[in-house]
Amino acid sequence: MRVLMPALTLALACAAGSAAAQTATDTSKESVQSATNRYSFNRVENGFLRLDNVSGQIAYCSQSAGWTCQALAIENATDLNSLKGEIARLQDEVASLKKEIATLKDPPPPPRPPADLTAPSDKGSDVTIKLPSAEEMARAREFIEGAWRRLVDMIVTMQKDLLRKS
Repeated sequence: MRVLMPALTLALACAAGSAAAQTATDTSKESVQSATNRYSFNRVENGFLRLDNVSGQIAYCSQSAGWTCQALAIENATDLNSLKGEIARLQDEVASLKKEIATLKDPPPPPRPPADLTAPSDKGSDVTIKLPSAEEMARAREFIEGAWRRLVDMIVTMQKDLLRKS
């Protein structure tokens, strides 16, 4: 609890200080809201890191003779530039994805009319149907008769087997 009180005091002091500075210059509701969300604090050894959510600047805050915050310099400027480039690329990608979503929300085009399924009659009204020959009919009849005889023989055999077992 003793460690938490200075942290809360620091957070409230920074928030109140920034809120007071913001409300003194601009009393609009929007600026007051942005002032309360401007800083984020993260606990580190012997203090806090303060992140300015607007400018991106990082400061180390510690309690020596009261709470003081010292701005930290970014060590590698090329890392900062590459991050800015990545942010710009991601913003472009988000914009293109939003456009794509908007096009997907548009109603689909009307359905196509059904295709003409009637066959063109180039031959006129002369339609000939090839009927099976007498020989083909005789072979089909013999096949059906044979299959019927085998089925009847199987049924008779099963009945005999059932009568023997009972």
